[in-house]
Amino acid sequence: MTDVVLGVDGGGTRTRVAIADRSGRVLGLGESGPGNWHDVGVEAVAVHLGRALEAAWSASGVPPRPAVAAYLGMASVGDRRDRDAIEDAAARAALAPAGAVGVGQDLRVALAGGLSLRPGVALIAGTGSSVYGRTADGREWQAGGFGSFLDDGGSAFDL
Repeated sequence: MTDVVLGVDGGGTRTRVAIADRSGRVLGLGESGPGNWHDVGVEAVAVHLGRALEAAWSASGVPPRPAVAAYLGMASVGDRRDRDAIEDAAARAALAPAGAVGVGQDLRVALAGGLSLRPGVALIAGTGSSVYGRTADGREWQAGGFGSFLDDGGSAFDL
């Protein structure tokens, strides 16, 4: 049985889970409801994570098994309190062992995935709006991504 890892993209509208083997080959994709815990609460995020994971396993055509690690790129993750809430949701959904779960903001995941870890800029114009850039020497810059009460001009929420 091959070890699997999970990648999660949680936004204001939906949560997507990808199951991959250690070589990076995607085995299955699943989707469920919103992943922004500030909007729907940690309990709902846990439910959506679980449902998206179930859908990903179903699409994979292979028997479900525990993942060795998971990384969650989630909307509105900005500080330790946010990361703790998402780690709690991941534990409730039994995504991976507690010490093998990473959590960060969806901006960084969008940039890493879209540019295969190369430097550049990512723009999110979805339920919320934000932009994030990283240079080759590791400098970072971000605008937006702080929720509809502070910004999100040009987002679906704003429109």
